[in-house]
Amino acid sequence: MKKKFITLILAALLASSMFFSVSGCGNEKAKEASAETETSAETKKDTGDSEAENNSGSKKSTTKILDGKGISLNNDPISAPADSGQEETAPAKTPETEVPDNTQENKTTEMPDPLTGTEERRDLSTEELDYFSSFVSDMENYGFLCSSYSIPQEVDLDQVLYTGAGMDFEPLTFEESAALQAANGQPFMTDVIHLTSQQIEEFLQRKLGISLGEIRKFNWTYLEQFDSYYVEHGDTNCVTFICTSGWTEDGMYYLDCQTPDGTMHTALTLEKSGDTYLFRSNILQ
Repeated sequence: MKKKFITLILAALLASSMFFSVSGCGNEKAKEASAETETSAETKKDTGDSEAENNSGSKKSTTKILDGKGISLNNDPISAPADSGQEETAPAKTPETEVPDNTQENKTTEMPDPLTGTEERRDLSTEELDYFSSFVSDMENYGFLCSSYSIPQEVDLDQVLYTGAGMDFEPLTFEESAALQAANGQPFMTDVIHLTSQQIEEFLQRKLGISLGEIRKFNWTYLEQFDSYYVEHGDTNCVTFICTSGWTEDGMYYLDCQTPDGTMHTALTLEKSGDTYLFRSNILQ
């Protein structure tokens, strides 16, 4: 009986030992299962976050479609519009639309002064002054220095043509003499100078660049039947001039002239015209 009792006790102890062993293994397995459960939960959480982010990206892509900025199918990055949040790059400028660089230095262009002309002013040389002294003293020209005028139309043509200005003329015919005496109401006492209208017209064009009809002062007698002008006098107004100084600019010549005895002093303006000069003004001092 006693031996049987001891055998039961040993069996109980063995069973108890096995129970605790199995329990320990169960706890370890439970711990491992719990760990695996937690790991699985974290993985699912991460996966859920990723899916949420992907879903968010799909929503963003859908928003872009609604905004009209592009077309996206199944969130395909190739077909989806590129929108990284950066500003759109401006198209390259073509030569027609390029804006000039304002940083470049501005180049100023000097405009010629209209009052001084386009040629540089210079004083006349001694040789030039000698030439003009001879020019203005010629029979065709000295008369233009015997009156004052600021424009050609104001010249005193009586003084210019006083001795005929070097133009040739024939003696009066009998018919001309009779007609002229009838027009003047008295016989001739001295010489008569006469020039045709054509002679005077051509002369004025060469010397002044104007016509006879533009002249304001001319007192010769005109006979229409001969188309000529006549004047009677026995003296002369012929004088010579010396150009003492002068300067030129833009084709214009400005001369100070005087008679050898100094009784006449004038400021003359000439304009270059081909191989000669036009009289533009003359102011007696």
